[in-house]
Amino acid sequence: MKRTHNVGGLFLFLVWVLGSCSGESSKTTVVPSENPPLSRAYIGYGQVIVPYAQVLDKPGKEGIILRIIRENELYPILERRYKTENGRPDVWVRIGTEESGWVRASQLSIYATEKKARFMIEKKTHE
Repeated sequence: MKRTHNVGGLFLFLVWVLGSCSGESSKTTVVPSENPPLSRAYIGYGQVIVPYAQVLDKPGKEGIILRIIRENELYPILERRYKTENGRPDVWVRIGTEESGWVRASQLSIYATEKKARFMIEKKTHE
């Protein structure tokens, strides 16, 4: 019985191997999908989710305030940095406007596209 089981298993294995081998060579070109948030040149758009946020000239406590931005305003995000201060890691993003500056990522909702960000702002204002 055991020998029949081994022969049956061998037969199925051979059928599988021969079935997977074909005479023609198939070359499939793999094209990665465009994923803007993974690109260095483009991260997405940030919607301000706090009443007011400070835009600084550099990330961290030593930054100088350039201006104040308000809730629901939308900005393109140009860069992301991780900074540790007093043993606490923090994520900062550089927003691009007439004068770019740094904002804590926790003060923004980040979306892959401007269209998605605008849709979410509209949805929030109509609630």
